Amino acid sequence: DRLKIRCFGYFEVFWRDRHLVFERNQTKELLAFLVDRRSICTSGEICAALWEDETDLKAAQPRIRNMIHDLKNTFSTVGMEDVLIRRRGLVGIQPELVDCDYLRFPAEEKIDRIQ
Repeated sequence: DRLKIRCFGYFEVFWRDRHLVFERNQTKELLAFLVDRRSICTSGEICAALWEDETDLKAAQPRIRNMIHDLKNTFSTVGMEDVLIRRRGLVGIQPELVDCDYLRFPAEEKIDRIQ
């Protein structure tokens, strides 16, 4: 079993057809950013993506930590905590552990749709 992440249409996350609810609204935004990046990200990259006008990374750190904690807790409730990669100052997801429409969409088509 894998988490199902739907990016096209409304961004939603499901476990066994059950909608996952995060404690914080911006947690879904963080997850969407991590899906898009497909790699480990720094707090600075997260801050720039979610709060582009925020210039004080130190002030944003507690919000970022809270969202990461929310992701971890929510994934843990369904036994999928391994989806989240956490290292000191870095966070990401393991794409092979999720079923995501965006990740299945061929890269060439993404580029064509943007242009």
